[in-house]
Amino acid sequence: MKANESEESRDPGGYVYHYNREERISGLPTDIQQRLAGKLPGGIFKRNRSLTIILIDLAVIALVWFVFLPLIRTPASGIMGGYRFSLDSFSYEGRALISLKTTPVGNTTKTPPVYTAVFSAPSGRDSVEMQGSFTGAPGQPVILRASLPLSARQHSVKCVVTLLGKKLTLQSTIHGE
Repeated sequence: MKANESEESRDPGGYVYHYNREERISGLPTDIQQRLAGKLPGGIFKRNRSLTIILIDLAVIALVWFVFLPLIRTPASGIMGGYRFSLDSFSYEGRALISLKTTPVGNTTKTPPVYTAVFSAPSGRDSVEMQGSFTGAPGQPVILRASLPLSARQHSVKCVVTLLGKKLTLQSTIHGE
């Protein structure tokens, strides 16, 4: 038995234990012994594996949120056939008020074509089909407006524009009143 160790002593009233901190620390792994002795430098990433994993998780979530989510979403505007189509929507008295703004991009010298726009809820239950033409002043936007009944769980509207046999799908979040 070592000099600093002593046996458990019994008292008629109960047990008495002798605690030796150095003896308990000597049973720990060496890196923990060094940390307790103040020999290892502390830091945010040093010997703190769970914090490092949490920070990596947050970085991955931020990467998905800022990089991949915009690539997956259907845009609210797009260019097709020399024209920019931009979709916007608002809720008013239980209806979704939808506007499709069409602006020429660059110089369009040929005769402006007629296009078809189908406005619908994402579920496809309600839809409105309209035809538009570029009959305004050159370079001025043309706006088509439609209205759809708004359900409680509906948060966006979709528009499929057909111009010269090509289709462009736009989607817009419905803004509040």
